[in-house]
Amino acid sequence: MVRKIRFLLFCGLLLAAAQGLSADDSGSVIRVVEIRGAVTPVTRVAVERAVAEAAEDVDDLILIELDTPGGMVTSMESIVQAILGSEVPVVVWVGPAGAKAASAGFYILMAADIAAMAPGSHTGAASVVVLGGENRDDDIMLRKANKDAAALIRSLAERRGRNVEACEKAVADADAFTDTYALENGLIDLVADSREQLMELLDGREISRLDGTKETLTTSGPEFVASSFSMKQAIMEFLASPVVAYALLLLGLAGIFIEFTH
Repeated sequence: MVRKIRFLLFCGLLLAAAQGLSADDSGSVIRVVEIRGAVTPVTRVAVERAVAEAAEDVDDLILIELDTPGGMVTSMESIVQAILGSEVPVVVWVGPAGAKAASAGFYILMAADIAAMAPGSHTGAASVVVLGGENRDDDIMLRKANKDAAALIRSLAERRGRNVEACEKAVADADAFTDTYALENGLIDLVADSREQLMELLDGREISRLDGTKETLTTSGPEFVASSFSMKQAIMEFLASPVVAYALLLLGLAGIFIEFTH
């Protein structure tokens, strides 16, 4: 009887050790969101869903891969709010090589806990413009919009410890920056060739969250997961494309013209 008890205890210890090794060997879970093209309401939904699902699943990190010429101010502001309020640390990487984070993308990059770029990428040119308008310097509404945008980027830069002066120039003077300039002048934290190299550079790195708390990132053996994307979202993304929206507008105007003339 004693031998049987000892054998059972021994088996229990082996099982516990095996489970411990399995837990130690498990890699980190990285929630990935790809923003390719214009920032639209569909982009906002994708980021907000990823932030919510990452918190629910207790992921280790959210990675936003960014390549955008800009987009809607309202969508950008919602994305920035989602990043700032995320329970899970957020890394924004402008990549791959040749990618850009212009206009609205610049604000998203500056909002991240860690801002990174690929070699050969660029960012900035964050002045507000009105599509189809003249964008004159004496336009009071445009000036108000740019003043508001400057206040936002200044707040983000101060909170994240980035170069405030350079950020303001990106809005006031539409300055744009290469990855090298951005790194050397305190706009970003890292330059990485790929998603995998970025994870290597981040593993064990200590960051400061928005509330001032310190957190050490764990990105070893990463498992990249994506949030679910429904057919409805895919259709919305297609329709939200500026080219498609403009084409639909022209079709609508043509329909009105034909209705009036016939």
